[in-house]
Amino acid sequence: MKHYMSFFYALLLSFLLAACTGRKQDMLSLFASIDKAEIFKLDIETDSIRNPYLMECAEGKLFFANMNYSSLISVFDLSSGKHTGDFLTRGEGPEETLFVSNLAGCGGKLSVFDSDKQKVVFYHITKDSLAKSSCIELQNDTSFLFSTFNCLPLDAGRIAATGLTKEHRIVLLDGHGVPYQAFGDYPGARAKASGVENGFAYQGFMVYQPDKEVLAIGSSFGESVLFYDLRKVETPALLKEHTCAVPQYRNTSDKQSQSVAFGQDNIMGFLSLKASEQYCIGLYNGHKRVGMEYGGDKLLLFDWNGSPVKCLQLDQTYEQMAYDEQGNRVILLGLDKVTGEYKVTAVQI
Repeated sequence: MKHYMSFFYALLLSFLLAACTGRKQDMLSLFASIDKAEIFKLDIETDSIRNPYLMECAEGKLFFANMNYSSLISVFDLSSGKHTGDFLTRGEGPEETLFVSNLAGCGGKLSVFDSDKQKVVFYHITKDSLAKSSCIELQNDTSFLFSTFNCLPLDAGRIAATGLTKEHRIVLLDGHGVPYQAFGDYPGARAKASGVENGFAYQGFMVYQPDKEVLAIGSSFGESVLFYDLRKVETPALLKEHTCAVPQYRNTSDKQSQSVAFGQDNIMGFLSLKASEQYCIGLYNGHKRVGMEYGGDKLLLFDWNGSPVKCLQLDQTYEQMAYDEQGNRVILLGLDKVTGEYKVTAVQI
């Protein structure tokens, strides 16, 4: 039986558990009903799947970021289900990658964010390989951002970044990786908490709908998702916020390191967010984490005004999610409950 997939950030593998909270409502109460999702199994060469912690779909291909492998990305062709190759060598060399923190399809390319090297590399997606196109090195400016955990290219001139920030939650960088604007508050953040403390506590995922110019950000700890209108560059505006539970943690920072430890009653929130033309789609947990269990068994769909549309109950827990634009379907990666082997399924949206 293959072991459970590694947690999506190596930084969080050592986090402890310890505190408590109550909730007036949960995220599921936003939806009128919970409908059963119709699940289709996909014919993918699952024996060639390594130990993925990130998943993305672009240009008819599935991309997996691998934990603890010399090749960081594995590629599968969706139409044939074949494993077409492994790419990106792990290492400190100029053409190597240390740690992939985000994968995103972007204008026919694949963007790869290396949080250790603090750079975004764009790759052309060809039939049989990935070809490097361009690279943006992030210029962390302590007036905005101390360290970037996650970043998402929005268009040719803008990148959204989160991490250890000075004040606001999200920082916009230009096409050269230079921070120029920060916006967004941490939902329910502790009044005296620093940007560093909040940055650790409110890690999560961002997605962007380019036609509507809306950015959504969902928290992995606690239950929270926020939507921002980015049409006015000078004044990003909050469209909608749904915060049902905030992260429960204690600050464990000392002179040598900075971190937080999450409590036993901390709610696991979104495991992934993806964008379709109609929906912001979240793979969602909504429960306290027990041991090494990881995954979500529901899909939450919001429109791009931030309004809840529908909740789909999955047949089991899944660890990763991608959105196939060509097929208008969500693709899910999980472990078969009987064999313990990987399986790949799809839900039509």
